[in-house]
Amino acid sequence: IPAMPISIGDTDKSIITIQRYFLLSKIHEVYLQVLNKIMNNLFFPKAIVFDMDGVLIDSEPLWKIAMLAEFKKSGIILTEDDCRATTGRRIDEVAAHWINRYGLKSVSVSQLVMAIEQHLMALIKSQGKPFEGCIELLNYAKSKDIRIGLATSSSEAIMHCVLNHLHLESYFDVTCSAEHCKKAKPDPEVYLNAIEGLGVKPYDCWAIEDSLNGLKAASAAGMQVLYMPEKKHRMDTTTLHVHAVCNNFFKVASLLRQL
Repeated sequence: IPAMPISIGDTDKSIITIQRYFLLSKIHEVYLQVLNKIMNNLFFPKAIVFDMDGVLIDSEPLWKIAMLAEFKKSGIILTEDDCRATTGRRIDEVAAHWINRYGLKSVSVSQLVMAIEQHLMALIKSQGKPFEGCIELLNYAKSKDIRIGLATSSSEAIMHCVLNHLHLESYFDVTCSAEHCKKAKPDPEVYLNAIEGLGVKPYDCWAIEDSLNGLKAASAAGMQVLYMPEKKHRMDTTTLHVHAVCNNFFKVASLLRQL
């Protein structure tokens, strides 16, 4: 809105100018209110895109077991905090990060990734469980003709291992692995691929995430972002663009029913 000019000596013009200024100010105020509502309120989605690890399946503890064991075999001792710091990133990036950090020469990134993934898939097949309420939410979404997608940083092999083990493949209209992306989360590419496959606009789509990198990726994709925190670790999301915090899938389903 331009600065308010007042023509001294011409009362009628001054009054008209003042009226126009306040009218524009009111329009601008309403615009900001509407924009704020759009940016911060949830709208009923045409699609929901799920992250996988830590959202569909309680696999973060399994990732830690596999990573700690296989890194240790290579001479790298990681802590749980080290694992948490790279949550949501692609495993080849994680392996490269720690190999470079420790100057490791005895193993390559691809060898370490293969060892971790093989260990993890064995754990998934023996211990992997979906989070409570997952199946109920997927069924409810299907009953409301909401399209369902998956956007994961895990490899194609792990993605299919999880979906097959949990018998969830039939629920998903689109599944995307960041293995095929130039950049992994927090880059939005894997989410944008899922959105394109689902045939919806980003703002018509919910993303359900548990990690910082995932939240950043979904937000950068222009989606409505739901944060599902780990039970033992809850991030401060005040500086992130998060539309809702849901401790479990029952809360997500409740939000859908309210809209």
